[in-house]
Amino acid sequence: MPVTKVVWLGHVTAQCYRCHSVSASGGTAGPDLSKLASPERKTDRRFLLESIMIPNAKIAKGFGTVSVVLESGKIIAGTIKSEDADSLTIVSTQNKTISVNRGEIEAKTITSSAMPDMKKLLSLHEIRDLVEYLSTLD
Repeated sequence: MPVTKVVWLGHVTAQCYRCHSVSASGGTAGPDLSKLASPERKTDRRFLLESIMIPNAKIAKGFGTVSVVLESGKIIAGTIKSEDADSLTIVSTQNKTISVNRGEIEAKTITSSAMPDMKKLLSLHEIRDLVEYLSTLD
């Protein structure tokens, strides 16, 4: 196994493959990274590093977590499936799709990434290896 792939598959605490998939292998809690470095995506190492170091900087569509409080007092938490000027569609933590009229929303948390703080889990050397591995995924 290439040394750069060791962090992806073998790191005891980071366990990237549990949330992300590559070539249909891995988890689905995070975005599929199979074609992450393909020419169409124009992803450079700077973007990869930022995504690892500051996961909230740019959250892939459909993977940001949010909580909303409705005027009725009901709280809905989950990931944003879609949104427009009139409504917000959330996939709840119970895996139910719920569409909410924006006029019913009393409060909404800032969208955040569920990805853990990798600066606390990986050494700089491991982060470098992970960026290198991800840059080969085309």
